[in-house]
Amino acid sequence: MTQAATRIPTRTRTLRVPHAYSSVPRTRRTIAEDLRGRDVPAVVVDEAELVVSELLGNAVRHASALPDGTVRVHWQVKGGVVELDVTSQSS
Repeated sequence: MTQAATRIPTRTRTLRVPHAYSSVPRTRRTIAEDLRGRDVPAVVVDEAELVVSELLGNAVRHASALPDGTVRVHWQVKGGVVELDVTSQSS
């Protein structure tokens, strides 16, 4: 007997935010609202807020903006796991 693989949908979202410290709290709120709307557990939402704050703050502090003056913030939820990615220009 063989088992069929269960496909777990991946839900992604991407933002371009200004390369500025003021982007950090707005991005935190946006991600938290999005994750709550996807019924992600509160403890995971809290952790995602902390992680994106650190990643985005570091991008603003230590790297340059992308050519359009922004930083890209991408996240996805797959099987209850949240993956965050912040992309800026290398200094």
